[in-house]
Amino acid sequence: MNAPLVGIMTSKKNEYSLAGNLNLFISIQKELLLRGARSFVFSFEDVKDDARILGYIFSVDKQEWHRKMMPLPDIVYNRIPFRHSEQTTQFQKCVQVFKDHHIPMFNPGFIDKYDLFLLLSSSKKLKKYLPETILIDSVDTLEKFYLDHNDIYIKPRMLSKGKNIYRLNRDLILELHNQKITFSNFNDFWSEFGEMFCGGFIAQPTIQPTIVEGNRFDFRILSHWSEVEKNYKVTGIGIRATNEFNLTTHLINGGFIMPYEKIQEPKHDRFISALVKEVGRILSKQLGFWGEFSIDAGVDTEGNYVIYEVNSKPMSFDEEEIERKRIIYLCDLFFQLTGWED
Repeated sequence: MNAPLVGIMTSKKNEYSLAGNLNLFISIQKELLLRGARSFVFSFEDVKDDARILGYIFSVDKQEWHRKMMPLPDIVYNRIPFRHSEQTTQFQKCVQVFKDHHIPMFNPGFIDKYDLFLLLSSSKKLKKYLPETILIDSVDTLEKFYLDHNDIYIKPRMLSKGKNIYRLNRDLILELHNQKITFSNFNDFWSEFGEMFCGGFIAQPTIQPTIVEGNRFDFRILSHWSEVEKNYKVTGIGIRATNEFNLTTHLINGGFIMPYEKIQEPKHDRFISALVKEVGRILSKQLGFWGEFSIDAGVDTEGNYVIYEVNSKPMSFDEEEIERKRIIYLCDLFFQLTGWED
């Protein structure tokens, strides 16, 4: 077959099935078949010592998965959904196999939120958009930060999608989505939550977001590398909005979709275009090739842009047009990075 074989790497859900975004995997397989190529999904645990892989191929005709022993792919797309999986010796051994056979792989892995802050802070272009961030390592560190800002967010270093995000406001009320706990003093708060937060969480000052029609909003920006342009480009921009009092704009936490056109301005376009180029440059320079990523960003009440998060393994976008472009650009990359003609 005069086309690349794409390996989509994930983890095992259990002994008999794989985890991950199966709809994404199927969409990639369908698009590749239209181009005369094919893909298979595999767990890093199933890469054999003889460089064969026990993988799964999706049959579009039968609408079912078939298990089959496969050769090494021409390119690997890392979609492992669990951070702990990438910390195993077996994962590192699998990555080494691909390196030994000169097989390109993207993306390298998950990004720790505090490491990301340090990384992006090294860029003069990005530093001004980053909220002050500390690693919670002691009661003194967090108490000083809280007294300096009076209103802070506490976020896990290693989770995404708005999970386990807390807000400690000026009245010492700790908020977690629909739950609120009031404390009489900081020591009482630390006695109950300090052990959980210490080491695995970061703190940032609460950003007062700009409000549109009674709602706050965030940019959800999807970007892909263009081998033709030799730069990162904007694939799509989604807007997630929510009541101004909600902790996050994530859909699973009560957020909703707003068309980008509703708030679009030339300055937003310029900011987003420059942002994806610089974030992509920093990531790939420091961590390895990044074929795609997404950015959560926003605007505060004074009109300043803020970077909230960079996602190394973007979830599917609910906007069909953006998700369709994503599949096309991914498959373009699979061909371009392996040197095959599409």
